[in-house]
Amino acid sequence: MKTQKKSILKKVRVKISHEEFYTFSDWPSKEIDGVEFIAVNKRLPAGNQTQLIHWLRKDSVEYIK
Repeated sequence: MKTQKKSILKKVRVKISHEEFYTFSDWPSKEIDGVEFIAVNKRLPAGNQTQLIHWLRKDSVEYIK
């Protein structure tokens, strides 16, 4: 029996501008020229809204609890 990993909503903040974004633990990341980027949304994801994905450098954000 295969178990699925639960997707966890995480809130991140840009270290310099303090803007807040949302991401999920199972969303893919990209590596460009040796730098890792994570996929984020500006608004809290909801089923009835179209979401625009932004890519932020992983080392420029901090996770908020």
